[in-house]
Amino acid sequence: MHERVRRTAVTFSRPFFVEGLDRQQSAGTYDVETIEAPLEGISFLAYRIESTSILLPVPRRGPNSFQLVSIAAAVVRAARLRTEKTERDNRTREV
Repeated sequence: MHERVRRTAVTFSRPFFVEGLDRQQSAGTYDVETIEAPLEGISFLAYRIESTSILLPVPRRGPNSFQLVSIAAAVVRAARLRTEKTERDNRTREV
């Protein structure tokens, strides 16, 4: 089997750091790419995360300049959980 690539938009509700970059990233929605590889030797289809990258704007290069930077999957998971919690809280308040 081959790797699969998933691309999703992830909202970061607060500023965050990406390891290896010397600047803080602004809160906002970013495109995230996850590469997964199938697990071998098991009787069902399952994947493991090989790498996670985020598409970030390049400072002082114009609105159409971006770089794909490796990011810890845990940082992306935490952002998703915060967004889900905020959405749940907002729905609860509406009721």
